[in-house]
Amino acid sequence: MADLKSNRCNDHHVFIICSLASIAGLMYGYDFGIFSGAIPFIANQFSLNGILLGWVVAIYLLGGAIGCLLASYLIDKFGRKKLLIFNSFLLIVTVLGVTFLSTVETLCIWRFIRGINVGVALVISAIYIKEISPEYLRDRMLSLMFFMLVLGFSLALVIIYLFVDTDNLESWRWMLGSAVVPAFVFYMGSLFIPETPFWLIKEDRVVEARRVLTKLYPNENIEEDIVAIKVRMNNMKARPLKCQHENFLSPMVDRNTILVLLLCVCSNVILYMQMIFEDVHISFNNGLFIGMLIGIASFLCLIIGVFLRNKIRQKVFVNILSGFMTVLLFILAWLFQSNSVNVELVLVLFIIYICTFTFNLGSAAWEDIFKSFLNPNNKSVSISSLFFWIASFLLILVTPYLIKVQLVNYFLLFCFLNIANLTYAFVSMFESSIVHAQGIISYLENEKSVSN
Repeated sequence: MADLKSNRCNDHHVFIICSLASIAGLMYGYDFGIFSGAIPFIANQFSLNGILLGWVVAIYLLGGAIGCLLASYLIDKFGRKKLLIFNSFLLIVTVLGVTFLSTVETLCIWRFIRGINVGVALVISAIYIKEISPEYLRDRMLSLMFFMLVLGFSLALVIIYLFVDTDNLESWRWMLGSAVVPAFVFYMGSLFIPETPFWLIKEDRVVEARRVLTKLYPNENIEEDIVAIKVRMNNMKARPLKCQHENFLSPMVDRNTILVLLLCVCSNVILYMQMIFEDVHISFNNGLFIGMLIGIASFLCLIIGVFLRNKIRQKVFVNILSGFMTVLLFILAWLFQSNSVNVELVLVLFIIYICTFTFNLGSAAWEDIFKSFLNPNNKSVSISSLFFWIASFLLILVTPYLIKVQLVNYFLLFCFLNIANLTYAFVSMFESSIVHAQGIISYLENEKSVSN
């Protein structure tokens, strides 16, 4: 959308539309939470462990990597709305496929297909929200994706504890099958949202674009917005793709994206939490109860973080908390290396780690990721997402093996990732300070030459 004044937009209408589109984030969070509880059932029923178990879990993320690449090529050809409708329908189909399978091979196949669906959905939804939202609302609307993700994750953990039958190995089927409810809501919502004016104008369907813009901006001259969108499209065609940091890796991926993707990879420590609880001799029922508490606490910490982030120096605070998380992981690794494990202390540190991540690092990371979708080149969106999916796939693939060999290795892996992230964050802040100082010096020199 063009740059629009805050009093021109039908805010409630935009919020409802973006909320429906952001259910893609809820789907990913729900899948993430549900499968964390289903892992023990699936491992027992199919006798899985080590890398084989990691493959069953991680193949979903491999599908997501392929899905985010497909999205950039499909979205311009078929449009945002049609692709959302078709993909949300496939999400229902893949839920049924995963629920009624009978072998490990079919489980992997259906999870791979579902990963593709979710990867496509996340990219399309973010681009849709970017294009349907006016600039002054865009950041907040994109943040709905992360809000929905944490909501889906928390909701899944609560549902598992309240309704699971721990004595029935087949319980994992209804757990995975319960995802049909948010998938159906996503499908129904996608039927009622409009196509984005940007894509309609791009396809020379100006009459339909004018109808959508009239609903979004009922009291304004829509022709001005149409002209502004056409100007923006021409600028995109004429302007080569540039990033804020052109010399880092590739012009398609900027440093900020790499930073936040590393943070999100660290969040995958919670996927295997039931295996960790089992290793410290916590019963499965108690583990599910703790998981429910973690889900509720994570959502509450997200809400608190949203209210406090604008009142603190976010970059400094993120780095402080990143260092704090590194210390927590080192302590956890040390505890598991000792002969006797203090279960209560492990649980407290584990919960503090997850809540800390959700409170600041998690929310800042996902918000910045979806801000990267503001880049007008949709392929850069998919490549940024691709990095996250592949990195997560590799970590989740090897995690069951690390837990089986020695749990200390598991926590040390994420600890080193946090150290890498923290080091990179300080380097980035230092470079940004230098660039800012150079800009001030250049400004002062120009002012001096003008006065002379």
